Amino acid sequence: MTPQEMENGRRKVARDCRNELKKIADEEKLTSEIEISVLNKHLDKFKSLMTSEQLKKYYPVSFLSYTAKLIDKEINGE
Repeated sequence: MTPQEMENGRRKVARDCRNELKKIADEEKLTSEIEISVLNKHLDKFKSLMTSEQLKKYYPVSFLSYTAKLIDKEINGE
């Protein structure tokens, strides 16, 4: 898998995670416990798309959260 394909895969997983978090936030109050459970749900797939350098440098759950928030900013035009 090329680095670009891995990046696209990570962004897709993060976008799915972001969409799930947004849906929950629209329906009910988003608590940290709910957010953590959603992040953990998507974590294995996201982690499998991280490079060895990224795994050494970042905590996977933090990197997923960061990427999901970055995508949210891109979608909202901020």
